[in-house]
Amino acid sequence: QLNHLVKTNAPQSPLRGFTVRHTYTSGGSASSVVPAAYCDYFHDKAMLPDGRPPIDGYMISVTSHVPAKRPSKAILVMYQSEAEAIVSKPSPHTDEPRFRYYEIPGTGHSISAALPVSSEERAAARIDEVLPPGVRGLTERSGGAPPPGMSPYDKINSPIIWALWHHMYRWNDAGIPMPKAPPITR
Repeated sequence: QLNHLVKTNAPQSPLRGFTVRHTYTSGGSASSVVPAAYCDYFHDKAMLPDGRPPIDGYMISVTSHVPAKRPSKAILVMYQSEAEAIVSKPSPHTDEPRFRYYEIPGTGHSISAALPVSSEERAAARIDEVLPPGVRGLTERSGGAPPPGMSPYDKINSPIIWALWHHMYRWNDAGIPMPKAPPITR
């Protein structure tokens, strides 16, 4: 309902007067259940009166909840950590319906460490060259420490995820399909 309200520029829309080209949603781990279920059961039934999709792009990650149905006129992107790739079966890329499936080697369920906070650390990691201003880590934890004998995941993979978003936007805006990548060799 919200996407209909926003995308049709209805009088009640909180964005009345603005043109909304595309809407996107995402979910990872346990929160992947919602967009996956929406793809399977509601997306195709909720098309706008002019035939546009209610949601133009779905980014679903680190989950076993792979939608069985590809959403019409929308892009579905899935990415898995190596932890999920070990127990899941890769899905083939398709241009119609628009679907991409990626596996990121060497990652755990958290995918990415938090980004450095200090300007010196950010400069050393070249973060400001690859991420938009204001973007923080994708998996910052709220004070949780790793179990005894384990180190926190320290690899910054956020630029990979932002590249996926960039290519999904480009596919919607310019019709340039997202790149394909082979799955991790099993």
